[in-house]
Amino acid sequence: MNSHIVETESFHDNYIHAMAFTDENFSSDFELDIDHIKEWLCDETPCNFVIAPATLSFKNVSSLAISINRAGFTMNSYLGCILEIKLTHLQDSRAMYEVIMVGDESIKFEAESSMLTYTGGEVKTTVQYLSKLERAAPFKRDA
Repeated sequence: MNSHIVETESFHDNYIHAMAFTDENFSSDFELDIDHIKEWLCDETPCNFVIAPATLSFKNVSSLAISINRAGFTMNSYLGCILEIKLTHLQDSRAMYEVIMVGDESIKFEAESSMLTYTGGEVKTTVQYLSKLERAAPFKRDA
């Protein structure tokens, strides 16, 4: 049985900074470089968020369709903002993923599994994304 991290984690309002594809041994992997909101602290005023840079990886991807439109000078420091990731189980332990983003944009594909890997330290902030400097923050280690 394959693991699908999107069944247990929320990716709402996670900012996407980059996409990467790896083709090796007749298999394609797909990665999203994101700011993952680990905690919503909305009992505080204003709301605070605990965010860490992360890679959301999908294994053995097929049937890829990307719908992202950027006209003129509209590129920001991020590629898109995730509203939700829908998962539909298919046969043979595969799943159909639909990454729904702000602005009626989406990424759709099939994959065997998904995994979340943190690539930097946690930051507590009042906004739902990290700056370039915050994304480069080192991991915090327990003493």
